[in-house]
Formats: sequence, C-alpha cells, structure tokens
Amino acid sequence: MNNKSIKFIGGAILLSIVFFGIFFMMKPKGSVVKISVGKEVYGTYSLEKDNTIEVDLGGGEYNIVQIKDQKVDMIESTCENQICVHEYPLEEGTPGVIVCLPHELIVEIEE
Repeated sequence: MNNKSIKFIGGAILLSIVFFGIFFMMKPKGSVVKISVGKEVYGTYSLEKDNTIEVDLGGGEYNIVQIKDQKVDMIESTCENQICVHEYPLEEGTPGVIVCLPHELIVEIEE
C-alpha cells in the first residue's frame, strides 16, 4: 500500500465517523405515541415511559394500548375481528400505524 492509499482509506473512515455522529445527533429525542379515535386525538404519551392506556369508547367497548421498552402495541380490544391485536408492535424509526377499524382508533409514533 502506498501513501495515497493510506490517506484515502483514513479519510473514508474519518468521513464515515463524522456522518455516523451527525446521524445520531440529529435523531429526534422524546418521540410520542399519538392515539386518535375518529378525527379526534384521544391522547399523546411518551414513548420513553412504559405505560398502559385503556381507551374507553363507551358502551363497554375499549382498546388497551401498551407502551413498553420503547415499543407500542395493541394488547386488547373488544372489536370482533381482532386484527389490531395481531399487528406487530411499533417502534421509533419504523414506519407504520396500528389501526382498529371497527373502533376507528389509530395508534402512531410521532417523532
């Protein structure tokens, strides 16, 4: 290896470290979980704090949303089809929503 190759490799490594540092510095902190019912926001909750939220929809209907280990999941619902309960948990940086269509309930992470 000659001197130019060593400088090129060193520069590439240094540039990679700089971009890696910038990526982590710009990463949003304090993401929140937003729960909406219909067109109304039911509530927003920190993704950093473990929490279990019972969304009371009236008439004995409800959904239970769990925030644990910086992931959010629908763990229980009184809807008939239970699709929302079987969806994968959401986590920061991963696109997606959890939807309970019969209850018009949407769970999403906002950064």
